[in-house]
Amino acid sequence: MVRVRAVMPILFVALLAAPARADDEVWQYSTIAALLAGTYQGALTVGELKTHGDLGLGTFNGLDGEMVVLDGKVWQVRTDGKPAEATDGVGVPFATVVRFATRQTVDIPAGLDFAGLTALLDSRIADPTLVQAVRIEGRFARLKVRSVPAQTPPYRPLTEVVKDQAVFDLTDAVGTMVGFRFPPDLAGANVTGWHLHFLAADRRTGGHVLGLTTGAARAALDPAVRLTVQLLPGARLEKGGAGEAAAVRAVEQAPRSSN
Repeated sequence: MVRVRAVMPILFVALLAAPARADDEVWQYSTIAALLAGTYQGALTVGELKTHGDLGLGTFNGLDGEMVVLDGKVWQVRTDGKPAEATDGVGVPFATVVRFATRQTVDIPAGLDFAGLTALLDSRIADPTLVQAVRIEGRFARLKVRSVPAQTPPYRPLTEVVKDQAVFDLTDAVGTMVGFRFPPDLAGANVTGWHLHFLAADRRTGGHVLGLTTGAARAALDPAVRLTVQLLPGARLEKGGAGEAAAVRAVEQAPRSSN
């Protein structure tokens, strides 16, 4: 069960019914609902984001690429598919991070697709009502990753922007996936189900994961009992409906073009 309470006008905390530990908070800036609507400009900086967690994902002001947060560094993957470390002053309109601590590991066999991988992870979760952070290290026989082009005002909705996304097909990729699983009760706040971004071990490729075939890999899971969402001024935290769920599926899963 999820209990939500307002702690200040722009900050909401969701408390889940489980014993808390100091590093068991997932921290989030803005919401997926706001991002879908075209809110691509935030007041948060990369430097500020790093004070809230060392693993996570998101995007940058102007929707300027995919974000991968790994080991305390923030990487920006633009439409050339090449990661670059973001400087502390870069702005952020949406991100989710955690101070990651491994609570459980799962060995991942070769040959799983995205649905098979997420089904395996789901089967190992003790409490599906909790937000789960994940870090997956290993080799991937095939990966399909994407990034989106930077936008200028007036901003288009995200469902329109992804029609112009750059998609990259990778083979025998070695690296790290980071991401989260949000339960259905938190629709509107974040992407429900599994949301993964990838960063190659050689830091030459990365992006939002659209599809995959696993090689040998291992996942580390970190369930969180507390979720803090900092909202943009004037925004509200609301449960997403069927239309929003369809929009999330469109922007999270559907490849449009390949490079």
